[in-house]
Amino acid sequence: MSAVNESIHKAKYEYPYMDIGYNFDDHFLHFHEETEVLYVYEGSIIADIDSENHILKEGDICIILPSQIHTLIPIGYIKIRVMKLYPVINLINIRLKKNIYTPDDEHYNFLLENINRIVNEDSVKLPGYELSVVTSCGNIMLYILRDLPQEESADISLKRLEYSTNFINDVNAYLEANYKSQITLEEIASSFNYSRSYFSRLFKEITGTNFIDYLNIFKLKKSIQLLKNTNTSIEDIAFSSGFNNLRSYNRSFSRHFGQSPGHYRKQFNK
Repeated sequence: MSAVNESIHKAKYEYPYMDIGYNFDDHFLHFHEETEVLYVYEGSIIADIDSENHILKEGDICIILPSQIHTLIPIGYIKIRVMKLYPVINLINIRLKKNIYTPDDEHYNFLLENINRIVNEDSVKLPGYELSVVTSCGNIMLYILRDLPQEESADISLKRLEYSTNFINDVNAYLEANYKSQITLEEIASSFNYSRSYFSRLFKEITGTNFIDYLNIFKLKKSIQLLKNTNTSIEDIAFSSGFNNLRSYNRSFSRHFGQSPGHYRKQFNK
């Protein structure tokens, strides 16, 4: 289980991490040291960034800076391009006035031009493509630093970030060990030697969501792995993922992913 501080899908110094097909299974609440750039070229997606929900539609570009806690939820069938740029420029103390750039935005064409160049060079792989990709990544990073409107001040405490990371790591470790049982807010708060109200308030402050919703998504993620990789019945998957009954599992799955567990599974059994 990857924690909020994402340790998978890392960019390398000499090359960005790229995912053209994009797998949402690993993308729940998390942050990372790289700058993430997304381009939606079919469908729509919800991007929750620092507790603010954004709807990205076809053609939109999203930039997520280091340490911004976020999650992505598709709205039906989508296709997006994702790239994570190695932090050659320190952007951790920067906050943009907006994360989403639509085709009518003055900054859009520059961003799209470099995104398309990165994707095309990576796909064709002509001699020297690595240099071209890294150059375009640098163009985007420098444009973020110099040209995109920023908030006047963004006082990001590294100590606070470290504390938040450790807290969520500990929460995830607890969930990993206990998700098949019926975890209550009182139980997990007690395991941290916190009161119910303090734990709830702290969790909301750090993650931007309440604990019950987070727990629900945690269990859904467990079920996704079983749907994709086993022939276990959906009812058994529901119980083994920590849900009380099949009905609540189906309802929760459909609410978050816009389709039933059965329909989701069919995509991998064609």
